[in-house]
Parts: sequence; C-alpha cells; structure tokens
Amino acid sequence: LMFISGLFYLLYWTAAVKIPLEVEQLPTITEQSPQSQLALSHDEEFPVKCGAQGNPQPTFGWTKDGKDFDPSSDPRVTTVRNSGTFIIMNSGNMTDFQGIYRCYATNKLGTAVSENMILFSSEVPRFSKEKIDPVAAEVGESVILPCNPPASILPVHTYWMSLDLKHIPQSKRVSMGRNGNLYFANVKEEDSRTDYHCVASFPSLRTIVQKTPMALDVKRSNSIKLRKPKFLIPFGHHSERTVVKGEHLHLECIAEGLPTPDISWIKVAGDLPSERTSEENFGKVLKIINISGLDEGIYQCTAKNSEGATEHKFWVTVEEPPQWISKPESKVYVIGSHDVLTCEASGKPKPIIQWMKDGKPIDGKHVHNIPNQIILDTGITLSNLQPHDSAVFQCEASNKYGSILATANVNVLNSPPMVLTEDDIEYTTVVGKNISLHCSVFGSPEPGISWLKKNLSVLSLEDPRYLMHDNGSLKIIETQKEDSGFYTCLSNNSLGEKRIKAILDVKDRTRIEVPPENLFVQKSTTAQFKCQAAYDSFFKNDFRLSWQIKGDEIVPKDTDNKFVIDDDVLSIINVTSEDQGTYTCVASTLLDSATAEAQLTVTDVPNPPEEVTLLKPQDRSVYLTWIPGDDHNSPVIEYIVEYEENRWEPGKWHVQSQVSGRNNSVVLSLIPHVNYQFRVSSVNSIGRSLPSKPSERFKTPPAAPDKNPENVRGEGYSPSEMRIIWEPLKLMERNGPELEYKISWRRQGVEENWNEYVMRRHSYIIKNTSTFTPYDIKVQAVNQIGPGPEAAIVTVYSGEDYPVGAPSDVNVEIMNSTLIRVTWSRVPKEKVRGRIGGYKIIWWKVRNLLEKKMHHDEKHTLTFNGDRNHGMVPSLEPFCKYNLSVMVFNGRGNGPGSPTITFATPEGVPGQPTYIKTANLDSHSIALLWGPPEKPNGILTSYVLQYQYINNTEEIGDLKEINISDPEIKKWKVSELNASSNYKFYLRACNSVGCGKPLTEEGITVTGEDKLEEPTVHLTISPPNLPHPKPKVKKIVVGFPRAAMPLGHIFHLNFTRTVQRGYILFSGFMTYLGIRGLIYIEHIIKQSKKSKGVWKTSEVVNVTQYFHTIEGLDYGILYAANYVAKNLSSDHLHSEQTALAFFPAYTGLHGGISTQGWFIGLLCAIALLTLFLLIVCFIKRNKGGKYSVKEKEDLHPDPEAQSLKGDSFEEYGSTFSDSDEKPLKTSLQSLDRDSKPTESTDSLVDYGEAEHAQFNEDGSFIGEYAGSKEKKLAEGNKSS
Repeated sequence: LMFISGLFYLLYWTAAVKIPLEVEQLPTITEQSPQSQLALSHDEEFPVKCGAQGNPQPTFGWTKDGKDFDPSSDPRVTTVRNSGTFIIMNSGNMTDFQGIYRCYATNKLGTAVSENMILFSSEVPRFSKEKIDPVAAEVGESVILPCNPPASILPVHTYWMSLDLKHIPQSKRVSMGRNGNLYFANVKEEDSRTDYHCVASFPSLRTIVQKTPMALDVKRSNSIKLRKPKFLIPFGHHSERTVVKGEHLHLECIAEGLPTPDISWIKVAGDLPSERTSEENFGKVLKIINISGLDEGIYQCTAKNSEGATEHKFWVTVEEPPQWISKPESKVYVIGSHDVLTCEASGKPKPIIQWMKDGKPIDGKHVHNIPNQIILDTGITLSNLQPHDSAVFQCEASNKYGSILATANVNVLNSPPMVLTEDDIEYTTVVGKNISLHCSVFGSPEPGISWLKKNLSVLSLEDPRYLMHDNGSLKIIETQKEDSGFYTCLSNNSLGEKRIKAILDVKDRTRIEVPPENLFVQKSTTAQFKCQAAYDSFFKNDFRLSWQIKGDEIVPKDTDNKFVIDDDVLSIINVTSEDQGTYTCVASTLLDSATAEAQLTVTDVPNPPEEVTLLKPQDRSVYLTWIPGDDHNSPVIEYIVEYEENRWEPGKWHVQSQVSGRNNSVVLSLIPHVNYQFRVSSVNSIGRSLPSKPSERFKTPPAAPDKNPENVRGEGYSPSEMRIIWEPLKLMERNGPELEYKISWRRQGVEENWNEYVMRRHSYIIKNTSTFTPYDIKVQAVNQIGPGPEAAIVTVYSGEDYPVGAPSDVNVEIMNSTLIRVTWSRVPKEKVRGRIGGYKIIWWKVRNLLEKKMHHDEKHTLTFNGDRNHGMVPSLEPFCKYNLSVMVFNGRGNGPGSPTITFATPEGVPGQPTYIKTANLDSHSIALLWGPPEKPNGILTSYVLQYQYINNTEEIGDLKEINISDPEIKKWKVSELNASSNYKFYLRACNSVGCGKPLTEEGITVTGEDKLEEPTVHLTISPPNLPHPKPKVKKIVVGFPRAAMPLGHIFHLNFTRTVQRGYILFSGFMTYLGIRGLIYIEHIIKQSKKSKGVWKTSEVVNVTQYFHTIEGLDYGILYAANYVAKNLSSDHLHSEQTALAFFPAYTGLHGGISTQGWFIGLLCAIALLTLFLLIVCFIKRNKGGKYSVKEKEDLHPDPEAQSLKGDSFEEYGSTFSDSDEKPLKTSLQSLDRDSKPTESTDSLVDYGEAEHAQFNEDGSFIGEYAGSKEKKLAEGNKSS
C-alpha cells in the first residue's frame, strides 16, 4: 500500500510463476504415464507418455532400468513427433518391454526429469496340468482341498464349483480361504463328490481358468470323536502383519474341530473401530477399511466349540509410502537474489531424500562444486543468483512402498512488465453477480499492479466490493449498474510500465416474477405450472425458459405427449405417482439464471389394505385387523369392512362396518350359522380403493332366531275368510336350519285358547270367519335349534262385504256460482260392513238454464276419505241445473247411492266478449263490432263500453263510459272524437250479478281530408285441378296478401282458386286504398248450380290477415263462397262475387274400399265390440275392486286430521270467484256455429284421491282445478 495525494490505491506485487513461452525458460514436464501400468495381451498397442514445454523447445530422452533407451531404435516401437511419447505395438510378447522407465526433457537452460514409470506385462495365467488323487476321509475329520491359483500380478477371484457350474455351498463348516483353498472343519457323508473344481477368474484379462476336478470320498466312521478347535490357518499361536496406510486390513482365521467351531474377534488393549470394521466368510475374516496408524496393535481371533477354545494373535503394524511435508517450487528470480529450496517427506520407513540438478544426482556439500549452491539436511541454499544459475532442481523421496518427485525450476532473469491479457476486452455481467477483470502480467522484478476506474482514479481498498487476486485480476463483488464503464490495469517494475483497458457493462438481472405454485392434483388429470420471468432486453434473443425435474431438464418428445411446454406454462398430461416431485422453473440468459421451485403432489385413491387377519373369534363376534395401504397423499377417511357368505348369496359382498381412518382394527358383531369371510377397502377424499384380499373364512355356530316376522297383518280374503300375511325373515336372520313360522289366532274377546299352525310359507288363510270381526294374531319364528322370542299380539279384522246402507238427509248448500257444500247423515257402521273408507259425491249437469235442451253430461265423482258428513264440490258452471247423489265405500267396494237430488247454480259474472273490432268511419268517430261472451254465465242485461285517448307518449286521456242497455246490440258508433288520434276501448258484458272482465281494442280516427268511397271487389277464378288422391281434410282456405293496408279509397281483390287434397285455396293479391272496413267470408251449400242453399257468414276478418279457412265440408257437394266488404258507417251493401268449389266423391282407380259391403260390415262389428268393452269398463269402475283396508287407511289419511280452514265461502274467495279472468279466444267463431261440448277432466283420480295431493275438503285444490280447466279451454279456442 502506498499513499499518494492523500488517497490509498491498490498496488500488489505478485510472483510470476507462469512464464510466457515467448520468454526463454527451463523445460517442464507436462504429461507422463502413471507410475505403474499393465500391458495386457488383448491390447493392440500400448503408449508410454511424456510431454514437456520450454523455450527453446526441449528434446526428449529415455532410460530403462537406469540405462539409456532409444525408442526409435526398436521397430516394434513408434515415436510421436515433438513429444517424448512412444507407442509399443503388441506383437504377442510384451515381456521384453517390462521395466522402469524415466523421461528426460532438455534445452540449453537445463533438463527436467519425469517420475519413474513401471511397466508390467502379463500372459494368460493357467493351472498346471496334474493328476490329483482322490481325497479320502472319515466322517468328522477335517479336510483341505488345495486350489493354488496360477501366480500373477493381476487381481484374481477364486470360486469352487461343480461340473454343472453350480457353486459349492459354503457355511461355517465349509468355506474357502483367501488363498483359494476349500476348508472343511469336519466332513459329512453328503460332502462326497467327484467334481470339486477350483475356478480362477482374472477380470482384467476377461479370462476364467479352472483346475483339474478333485474327488472327495467321505466314509462312515465307527466312532466319531469330538475334538477342540485347531487352526488350519494361520499357523502357530501368533503372527505378524504389516499393512500400508489407507489400504484395507484382512485378518483370517479358519479352524477345524467337531462340533464346528465359532470364530470371534477382539483387539487386545483397545476397541475395534465399529464404523470401519466388518466380518466376512461366516466370521472367519476380520476386515478393517482405510487403515491408519491408530489401528496398529494386537488383534486376537478365538475358535470355540463345546470341547474347548483356541486363540491366535496378530501383531499389526501400519506403514506408509512417502508423503511431502514440504517440497521445492518453481520460481523466477531477479539477478543477485537469494533463496532456499526445501525438501522434506514423511513415511514409514523414513524416506530417503535424493536431490538432482538437470537430471543428475547431487552429491557432496556443494551442487556440482558451485560455491553459491550449498546442500543442507532439508534443502539447498541459493545465493547471488545469476542468469547462468538457471537450472531444474528435483527432489525425490523414496522408501520400499514407492517414491515421490518434486520439481523446482530456478529461472534467473530481468524483464520489463509483459501484460499477457488482451487490451480492450468487453466484460458483460448482470446486477448482483461477481465478475473478475483480468490482468495477467509477467516481469522480473515482479511488477506491481493497480486498477483505475473511468476518470483514472485509483480504486480504493476501503470499498469491500473490490478484491485484488494474486494473478492481477480485479474481482468486483455484487456488481451494480453504477459499476459499468472503463477500467485500466497498470503494471510496472524497475524496468518499465504497461497498461491495458477493460470495459464493463452491467445488465439487469433475470428474475422470476410469477413463480409456480405447489399443486395437489388427482391422478390421471393434467397438472399445469405457470412461471413468468423478467430479464434485460439485451438478452431477448438468448433468453430461455426451461423446466427441470429432479435436476434433469424436461424436453418434450414428439413420440410422448407427457410434457407440453407452451410459452410459460408446463403441462403434465395424465399425471401418475411417478410424476410427483419438485419441478424447477429455470429462466436463463447467457450470463445468469433465476429459478423457482414448486412441488407436485399426485393424489389418488388409496391402495387396498393388506394382511386382513381374524383374531379372538367368538360365537357372535371376531376381532379384525389389517395393515393400511399407501394413501397416495390423501389421508384415509374411513375403512369399509365387507363380508361375504357362501350359503345364501355366495360371491356377493355386503357392507358390515365403517371404521374411522385413524383405526386399523374393529370388533365385528356376527350372525349365527353364517360362513363369513371379510375384506376391507380404504376411502380418502379422492375415492375408494380396491378391496383387500379376503380374509380366511370363519363359520359361526347356529342359534335360535333372534327376532320374529315383522309387519304382521290381516287382509279380508272374502266375507268369511281372512288372510294373515307377514314379512318373512331375511336369509341372514334365520340363525339356523329348518326355519318355520308358528301362526296363532283367536277371536278377540270370545275365544281364550289359541289356534295354531306351523308352516314355511309367509301367508295363511283362516276360514269360516265372521264378517269384519277382530282377531288376535301372532307369528313366531322357529328353527332347528329352537323358537325365537315370544311374538307380539296383533289385532286384525276379518274380511269386509259391500255396504248395504246409503247416506240420508243429503242437502246442498249453494256457496257461490261455482261451489257448493254437500252434507249428509252418516251410514250406520253395521250397514257399512267393514272399515269405512269414506264417501263419494257423484254429480252431473242436466242443462244450462239459458237453454231448454237437456244435456247428458259425463258424471263426475269426488272422493272424501274417512268417516265424515260433508264435502265441497268446486268448479261447477254458473247458471246450470245439476243432479247429485252420495254413497259410502269400504275396502270391499261402494255402497248404494242416495236418492238423487237436483240443484241449480246461480248466475255468475259473464266472460269476456268473444271479439271486438274497430273501423275508422270518419275523422271524429269510430265504429265497433263485437261478439257476445262465450260464457254469459247468466242472462245478459247490458254492455259497458269505456274508452280513453292514448298516443305514443305517456299522455292518457280521461276514461269515458257508455252504458249499452240492450244486450242484443253488437255494434256501436263512438262520436265526438279527435281527428287522427288513437283511442283504446274496453268492453264488458253484464248480467244481474255484475260485469265481467273487459276485452280491449285500439282504434284510430282518420284525417278530415279522406274521401269515403265504396270498396269494390274483383274476383278472377282459374279452372280447378281435381286430384285423385283421397283428401284428408275438407275445408276451404281463402287467401289474402300479407302486406299491411295503407289508407286510401278503393278496395280491390284479385284471387285465383286451387283445389288441393280436399280443400279449396283462394290465393292472389289485394290492394286496399279506402277507409278501414270489415271483410266477411260467406259460403253456401248448393246441391246444384241452380239450387239455393243457406248462407253461413264467418266472423269479421282483419284486412291484415292473409287467409281464412272454412272447415267441415263434405264430399260430393257443391259450395259457393262470397267475399263481402262492408263500411260500418253507413252499413251499405258490399261488392261481391261468388266462387264455386266442388269436392268429388273419391272412388280410386277401381272403386273405393269404403263402398264395399264387407268393409261396411267390418266397421259395424268393430263399433259393436267397442261399445261392449265400454259398457264392461263402466260396470267395473262403479263396482270397485278388492284391496287392503289397511293399505287404503295408510294411503288415505282422515282429512279431519289435517289442518282444515273450514267450509265457508270466504275460504274460496281468493282462490276462485266469479270475477276470475277467463282465457280469451284468439280467433273468431262462426256466428251460428254450434259450440263443441267441453271435455270433462273430472274423475275420481283427478279430484277425489288423497294420494294425488291435489286437494282436500277445505278447497285448496280449486285454483289448480280451475286453472287446468281454463288452460284446456284456451287451447281449444286457440286451435279453432
């Protein structure tokens, strides 16, 4: 450190060990072969390497076994140019080249010497051919079969095998020693065989050789004597063993004796190093690895059997090859400098130190009689060095385990600084990383180096981020953006100065902004990791985002879609447990990288439990245990224990128990007389595992039944018979063989003794019973072991008969125009002849009071369950006459009906008018035409017409009202209206009860400038096209154009007519240029063109309508149709023309089938059969069927027990009233067309059965009933 201008700057002197090749320098060995190497027979060539560098370029020489050796003089050897390496070609005999080689590299400054290189060669070892006599021994004697593998420097492995290449079994009694011999501590007769082969394997030669087979003949002995152990190896009571430090120690003791001895090991006065000690070969070899000096000492093996013990001690000595304590190093020295070359080594035995200079040994006090180079015990002193003192000094330390060589090049020279690093190098790094700016310098004396930044200011050592290395490099720690810029390296010594520049560019570092998240995904689904990174734009072409799993990069393959990488998303398809682990997102550029990890955990259903075991079996219980399977990262919630028995349902598994996932055992309650086996399944949040393997079977002993049949009940089989039925015991409830049922019965309150019957079926008929009489019944289960528990007594009733009494005092109370309340007197119980099911009200409409003709309407039935004396009948038609009757019913059927009573419903408010149409007569009036209500619900008395001014804004005029007192009026002119204005009209029909809901229509007045003229009608008729196919529909369709009609003066029609498949289609075009009028369609039935018929006029047709259909036409009749236009302001006559249409009678090509007599007869027969079936169905319906009273009681609870609100009129006011809105007709009916009778949807099922939950007596069904009826009515009107 030097202080200049008050600033500290960095100035560091470094020893220039590495001399550039441009400078003269001593040779240095750079490459050589290993100190010991083996030339194998299968190698084609064998290189012996030696490389060196220096200036001038060194030349090479060799010695072999201490004598000069010229590789180029042997034709079997080739040399490598500019190198000392030579290659020995394998000619089949490598023994000539065995020896110790040394390489010498020499230039004018000195000589460098390599370490000794020992070359071995080996031929394929072989066993000597010999005849081996069989070995004979008696049972119990010890035997040694010698192997004596061929001598070789190569490692060898020995084995004892038979002729069929099977290893000879080894044990404590029979084992192979480390020398290859096979030792028998004592022989047995089974040891006799003739094919004992010793096999030697040489792995490096890939060769196996075998010895001549030996025979061992073991004979029986008349007297086998036991004997104490005796060592076969080693010999004597003690032995010495030397081992080299770092190697493995093997101590072996093999003993014979009878019985076979056991071997044990100890270290005398110490402990065996347990972490490095092991026993091999059945305890006969003690192995200690990585021997050190601490392992020296006495080791003892002991062979012991029942007859005694024998010991052997090993004195173990640890020696070691030479190791450097200090060694000389190469340096560059300034002329006149001083130094000491030290050389000191350790080893056992102590190494011998030998110095060499330029490859020649140094002896004496001075180095080659040079006075300034003095030899000391531990080194050489160098003083006042001059350039001619440059030389290669080498120190070699050796003992019997090898030698080590250290080289020190003494280079004496003076040189100005030489900068070896290029000038103007650009360095790029990222924020936060360390970087080194290089400045390699050579010079002598050693140059000083300093670094300057940007403005040539010297870098201060006070900044801990700057660090100077010995080689002159400047290390900047944790770079920042501010570190970017120019740097200068300045080197100088006493002979000169040199500088270079470096450029540093610090980029933004790469970072992970959105790291991947840990995932828990289910097996066979897709896992997706997302990773987003940010990086400096400088690296936009070099940035790369990759993924790793367990340190290996994930590379998607075309043949395997397991991994899909899409931009910053990694998708793992169809994940399995093998896919789970840590996934790493790697965002990398040329200079840095950022990583983020995420864990993928794959969940799945658990593995099935294992080892399902039965413990502690009892007559009715067993303890079941199991070992849980792998839960696949989702804890087990519960275990499901199932059983299977092979008596009743073999192969079918049933759930026995569900056990918490925290347990792995359960005590199971069992049923007698069942042969069980069990299995267990695991359940986690993902699902249920496969079942485990079944346990062993366990059969429980039989026992008497634990329970009796349930649901014992009686059914009225007939008035004099009663059927007792019950639910039979399940198969698993029998508890034993031979299951039967004992039925006991007696008449309640009359008989004391029980009647009994035993049977196997689960029903029994008791005959000769009184009608509907209570009986005590009980059913007990019995098996071969005994009876079950005492059965409970059940009261049942014998069979019912049809009721013979009818309700009396039937009275009808009118609640409103559609609802009545019916009351009656109950039928006495003795006339019911059974359990009363309830009452039925039957009613039918006689006629509407507005009509004189009587109707034959369908009868309606309403059923009221339970014993009651009143009921509500809803949904009647106002102003109609009805008949009504009431009957009782029981489980057998219906009783006789009460005498018919007649009642009439009062008037109700009328329905809406059927239609209302408007016509704009002039600028201040509008004409209205309407049709009367389809349901007047009484005698109409008047109409109420209301209207008000409306427009397209929110302005609405006052509502004005006109009372039309004549109900026969069907049209009205409203005057004093504003011109060109919209009005909305409301029309209500009224009777004595009130007015109904209004029907609305809008109209518009015209401007005062419109001139009124009569419309004209023009008709063009084309010839008809009469088809042969049989028509399916008989109707006339009159066509009109679709376009809306503009205002004007003239009404023009131009139509053509087409006859198609039984209907007439009038089509064409129409223009309407007059004031809005009304169009009618008239058609007439004409028997001929001259005859007169009765005209039927349709409803008003809107001019925007483009067709009108006339239906109900017949074949073979001529029809005429008129197009009528009227202007309601004056009601003047319209223009009209007549179109004719004729439907020919269809006969087909050969006459229609309908004209054939046989066909007409067939139709009559079908009609009669249909009528007969209808009569039978009607009789069956009124008669009723047999059914269980008990079941009817369950299905039809007493309505009185339900929450009733009462029978008053107010209860129905909010649900159904005379003011309810009725559905509107959307099309107009013919003025004189007969209306079709409304289909009745009332029936016993729809209105009377409580199980349909549609209504009960309090009327809660009425709204639904009325809505259903209105919906059907609306649909009927729509279809018309």
